[in-house]
Amino acid sequence: MPGKEIKPNTTTLEILVKALCKQGDMDQARDLLMDMARGGVVPPSGFRESVVDIFKKADREEEIEKAFEQKPVPTPTPRAEYQPRSDYRPRNAVAAAQAKQPGFSAAPAV
Repeated sequence: MPGKEIKPNTTTLEILVKALCKQGDMDQARDLLMDMARGGVVPPSGFRESVVDIFKKADREEEIEKAFEQKPVPTPTPRAEYQPRSDYRPRNAVAAAQAKQPGFSAAPAV
């Protein structure tokens, strides 16, 4: 689901993880839980307990605990030189000189 514009909520992820566990696809369920945790999604305690029980029955409790312990990955902020400008600034000396003359607009051409 990363890369899609629609972000799933906790309920959506809970349904997906439980369905994957029910199908026996424990690896994919674990990976989805890790993605949830890295994305900062905090599952409800009842959900966590039920998934841990499922993994415990499969003798894989330790790996699911590690998945729940994943820390959110911070979203990088763009560097200052890449942030959009709030006002128009001419990019060269000719444009700067023209912007100061009457009859020329300082706004960029559309």
